[in-house]
Amino acid sequence: MLSQLSITTSHGRAIKKQHELALDCEADFQKFNLSFRATNTDEEFLEAFRSMEDLHLSDENSAPSPRQKDSRVTCPSSYSIIMDNLDFFVHRHNQSINNSNRSLHWIHHIAVKDRISTHHISNIKPTTDIQRYNLALSLPQRSTQALMCREFIVLATRMLNKHMAVFESFGDSVVHHIPHEYSSEMSTRSTDFPSGLYFKDENKINDLVEVMRHIQQEYMPKDPDGAQHLLIGGDRLTEANCRNVQWGFSDADTEEERMEGMHFKFEDWHAIRVLFEIHHKIFFKESAKDPGTLFANMTKLRCSNAKSGPRAAFNDYRDFVIKDTAALFLAAAIEHLGFHHVTDRPESLIPEHIKEDSPEARRTWFNIGLGSMTGLGPNLNETSAARISRTIGVVKEIMAVTDMELGISGQTGAHHVDMTKDILTLVDTLQEAEFFKQQPGRVYAAFPGFRKNLLAKLDHKALWNWMMLKLNEWRILPL
Repeated sequence: MLSQLSITTSHGRAIKKQHELALDCEADFQKFNLSFRATNTDEEFLEAFRSMEDLHLSDENSAPSPRQKDSRVTCPSSYSIIMDNLDFFVHRHNQSINNSNRSLHWIHHIAVKDRISTHHISNIKPTTDIQRYNLALSLPQRSTQALMCREFIVLATRMLNKHMAVFESFGDSVVHHIPHEYSSEMSTRSTDFPSGLYFKDENKINDLVEVMRHIQQEYMPKDPDGAQHLLIGGDRLTEANCRNVQWGFSDADTEEERMEGMHFKFEDWHAIRVLFEIHHKIFFKESAKDPGTLFANMTKLRCSNAKSGPRAAFNDYRDFVIKDTAALFLAAAIEHLGFHHVTDRPESLIPEHIKEDSPEARRTWFNIGLGSMTGLGPNLNETSAARISRTIGVVKEIMAVTDMELGISGQTGAHHVDMTKDILTLVDTLQEAEFFKQQPGRVYAAFPGFRKNLLAKLDHKALWNWMMLKLNEWRILPL
């Protein structure tokens, strides 16, 4: 930022300023934490959430009920602690006895203000009696499938509106964001407080115990009755390690020694990566001679990086799957509608009264019609890392405000590439191969015996017995 203004500053002053910003950030969190403790009463929680009883959503719009809109009651803010590993290898160019390569394992953590509060939910008893819980409620029902189809239709209308000429006039009728109960809250920016680094390895029990004790002492909300509850998030390994440590102290004398009130959860950071890895495992085969398959389509678009798979080249694989999925759907739509190309505009397809109707009516027609059709370096050390990690949020805010005031436009961090050409190229390839036409006896050499039902190998009875076994284990746990 300063270099763009041709302004320089000394190394020492820059470090001094980082120390000051880190202290300011810590002070901000302490103020927030104190305000939380001062207003934390059950009466306020109940009053704040009585206004949510009438919350409802229409099919397409997240309009609040009159009672919710008129309410001015706000509940005390709560927060969670989010942890993540910082694992990296420092390669020394000039090695010696005292200067060798290092494998570092640290833990970064931040406090995140909860955008959606859960104070209206009891911390004493579960929302459902586990002794009488019907396990079938945890399995997909017909209503689940119906809701999924509804959302797939919304996603598909976006593709048709963007790529098929006959539907380009439906731009005002397409749902660009599927609403849900907390759409307005989740559309706001997160408020977080960078809290620095623990120079500890979570895979070492003693290190993790120190980290958890520090979190308990510094961040656990407290009231006159003692410690309350705190959610601590991380990846699945972090969650499992923390639970094991907590269970190891379960026979201690006091609640504090037993680390009670700390509730560990896993964050779905890697869920999308796991999804793409499953996609790759099922659909990626050496199938260059089978037109329309994943490998053949990658070859057609010369996407050699994507062939490495989502684990080695996640962004490349994700971008290709987006193109491939859109192309497959468009090719299926062309076949279903009897079109020859995405540029076709048959006058009889859209009734005249629909063309002139309201966006809501046009959306309904569009969705029903679509529903009929069957995607850090060598100079780093603990002192500098601790200083930098605690000032990330403050520096980001300063840079954003300064750039805005000076009219400096920098990189957005996301490069929006137009995928239309690649998508339409794949559509042409799929049409040439008559991919969606029934051809008796057609078999892909790379996919012998491929089943349409991806869950065909699932042993439903074994799954049910395993779930019942886990439910019975939970039922005997003390509440």
